[in-house]
Amino acid sequence: GGGGGGGGGGGALERDAPKASALAAARLKAELSEYQRLLDQKGIKDERVRRAAAVGQALPWYWCAWGLAQRAVLCSLLFAVATPGLVAWMPVWVYVKRRERMLMAKGPRWNDSVAETKMMVCALIVMAFVLGCLGYALLHRSAVPLAFIAYLYATMRLYEEAVADARSCYSLYKLLFLRPSTMAAMVQKRKAAKAALDAASFSLPDGVASEVKTTHDEALPKTSWRRAFDFYFPWWLSRLLVLFMRRRKKDWNEVLRLEDHNTMDYVE
Repeated sequence: GGGGGGGGGGGALERDAPKASALAAARLKAELSEYQRLLDQKGIKDERVRRAAAVGQALPWYWCAWGLAQRAVLCSLLFAVATPGLVAWMPVWVYVKRRERMLMAKGPRWNDSVAETKMMVCALIVMAFVLGCLGYALLHRSAVPLAFIAYLYATMRLYEEAVADARSCYSLYKLLFLRPSTMAAMVQKRKAAKAALDAASFSLPDGVASEVKTTHDEALPKTSWRRAFDFYFPWWLSRLLVLFMRRRKKDWNEVLRLEDHNTMDYVE
């Protein structure tokens, strides 16, 4: 009888497990959506709220003001140097954008082909341009075409850094004028979302569940050339050194967009 009761209880738990999982998933979706909506509305990154929850404030106001001035100056300089190259790249971007609209006009089924078409068209144009410049350089024994290739590559790197500085400048501006009461509300929203995430962690894959349990200190990078440059060199020299390194963030939303776009849907 006891065994039958235990078996019946186990069966009840098994039957209730999908329902509990669905409820936890629904709560997690609601809490994360509300927290993300608040982040988007205030233009604040989750890492700032996480720091405020851990140490009491996201950043001191004088750090925000000084960082804002640094990034505004460097963003202006980088865009000024990259402008001629951006103008040279403009015909390619106009053509690619036209192809994108043509594909999207065929219907939603073609949305996945947008990125493939962009990569294919740009790769063919770049290969033809590089081969043409190399041929011209060999025939005329001139280094000017090679220097032009190097400048167009540098243009894209400068553009990436300029956009990153513009995004950081905007983020620091929003953070500088954010009220402490608003940050406190965002910390509470984050705690609620984290609680919902912990409650639903049993239904998540092992890798995701372990990532959820990562603490603030564990999430910080242990070693980073960028952090070392910022610590040992003046800010302007460290940023010049970083220009010769590729960015870790290579997603189109993080590198080439001035504002966050929380979906990869081209229709939006």
